[in-house]
Amino acid sequence: MKFIETAYLQLLRRPADALGIQHYLEKLKQGYGQMFVLAALRTSPEGRKAHARVAGFGLSSWFYFASVAGQRIGLAAPTRLASKAYSAWRHLLLAASGRLSTRISQIVVHIQPLEVQHNTLRTHIEQQGTWNAHTQQRLDQQGAWNAYTEQRLDQQETWNAHTTQGFDQRFDQQETWNAHTAQRFDQRLDQQETWKTAVEQRLDRLVSLQTEQEARCIEQQQVHKNFAENNRFELQLLQARVMNLQLRSAVHTLKNTTPAAPSPPTAQPEIDTAIDDYYLAFENAMRGSHAEITQKLTPYLSHLVTVAPEVLALPMLDLGCGRGEWLELLCAQGFDAMGLDLNPAMVQHCQSRGLRAVHANALQWLAQQADASYGLVSGFHIIEHLPFDQLFTLIAQAWRVLTPGGVLVLETPNPENVLVGSHTFYHDHTHRNPITPTSLRFLLGYHGFSAQHFLRLNPYPGSDRVQETGALAERVNGHLYGPQDYGVVARKP
Repeated sequence: MKFIETAYLQLLRRPADALGIQHYLEKLKQGYGQMFVLAALRTSPEGRKAHARVAGFGLSSWFYFASVAGQRIGLAAPTRLASKAYSAWRHLLLAASGRLSTRISQIVVHIQPLEVQHNTLRTHIEQQGTWNAHTQQRLDQQGAWNAYTEQRLDQQETWNAHTTQGFDQRFDQQETWNAHTAQRFDQRLDQQETWKTAVEQRLDRLVSLQTEQEARCIEQQQVHKNFAENNRFELQLLQARVMNLQLRSAVHTLKNTTPAAPSPPTAQPEIDTAIDDYYLAFENAMRGSHAEITQKLTPYLSHLVTVAPEVLALPMLDLGCGRGEWLELLCAQGFDAMGLDLNPAMVQHCQSRGLRAVHANALQWLAQQADASYGLVSGFHIIEHLPFDQLFTLIAQAWRVLTPGGVLVLETPNPENVLVGSHTFYHDHTHRNPITPTSLRFLLGYHGFSAQHFLRLNPYPGSDRVQETGALAERVNGHLYGPQDYGVVARKP
């Protein structure tokens, strides 16, 4: 740093600034000699303006310009080595000149004897010759180094030219490859688009074919279903006709073998018997098989789990027991169950299956029972047969005969289903009018029943539903193909 401060004072006539000191210290650390620093300061605009001179400066300025040019063409390392060598050489020259001047001044100042002066001068001349020979050797070495540097520069230029040519060739090859790749990509893209269009067309054809097949399948299923229902209906109807013909034959035989008696005012008993037989055949044809009805009634058993054991120990009464499916379920669970029905054919059918069934009017039977004498009263598809005054009385009598905690179970066609309320309800000629869940809930609550649980049961099969998605399709399916029956399980507090 002392050298840089001295150089600033000598060449620029001012102290060195921190930025300049840092800059030239970096240059010295990078391998540039002191002559490079002096040349940079001397040739700067500020140095030229100061007109400073340095003895023995030599060719430093021209060497500085050559160093800068070497850095610009990419020869920084050789330039630093040349600068360092040149700086060492100039130091040697300056040092030699300094020692010679010092010795001469000592000779002049002290005025030694001529002989001593002559010997001393000769010694110094010999030393100077030795030093000059050494300096010439260093100069020769520097010349050789400069020639080597020039050779390396020529080699570097040749290599740069070769590299540039190779780069141009590689660039041309890359451009050609890019164009070829872009062309191949465009071709593959066109092929992909063509393949995609063909696949979409095939997919559309497959979807259309699948839709047609599904429609045909649904149509065939409906045809088979209608055919099966019609065959079953025709079979049951044929059986009912056979039973009717057998009944008429028996009556005709009885009339021919029995003495004539006064004819009754009407033939109502015969008609009632025929209707009873018809209704049993109708049940078999329209309501479903014994196994199907048993499966549909099974969910009601789960509502008896929470009933107190002392309540379940009491007798259970099924009003309008029909073919006895519910009675069988109760008996299978170990309950004391009995059924009532106005149809003698139904009662006989239940008795033939080992069930307790009585031919009796439900209202009359309930009126004769003691208060709180039953644990459960049920009626499946009977309330829609009753006028309102009888329905009102039946609910009131059921409340009376049930013990506290007893259960009332009722099931009826569901008029919330439009097809049921407007069509299938009237398959049975003894039906009077549909009973809505809202009106039944109010009627049960009016008589004091609480904890009413309504069950929507037996929806149409999925094949009958509208095969679409969305809110509108759900509403249509709910109104047309929803639960066909609903039940209520109510308790007496």
